[in-house]
Amino acid sequence: MQKWPLYNARALRTGYLLTTLNPVLRIVVAQGVVTLVMAAGWTVSTLAEGASSLAAGVVVVVPNAYFAWRVLTAKARGAANDEARALLGNAVVKLALSVALLVGVFVTLDPAPVAFFATFIAVHATHVIVGAISGPPRRVGKRRGA
Repeated sequence: MQKWPLYNARALRTGYLLTTLNPVLRIVVAQGVVTLVMAAGWTVSTLAEGASSLAAGVVVVVPNAYFAWRVLTAKARGAANDEARALLGNAVVKLALSVALLVGVFVTLDPAPVAFFATFIAVHATHVIVGAISGPPRRVGKRRGA
């Protein structure tokens, strides 16, 4: 099968771009797209609702992007306990970043509640939807016994 560059129009039409992304990055990219689409939709109503929607997306996408970056750039430490400890530490930082961004949005902005929470929930649901569409993780390489 011929591999197309990521910027190729045919790659975009056939869905090659999304299927070749790492599953973790695929989720973050999809969450970013959902954020932008919803913010654009809410902006049609009012600019304040669009800004609230964008803020909700940032509250979700930035911590997820941080966590994805940490997971994808992690070096194998050898022992499973060390890797689990590092993963847990990164999850705690992600949670703290989420809380800090959420508090920051509500302290500095006065978000429109419907737009904010509708986008917040939709961007979180994107994680489940992308996983359902992508299907279970696939193993690369030979199967045992083959």
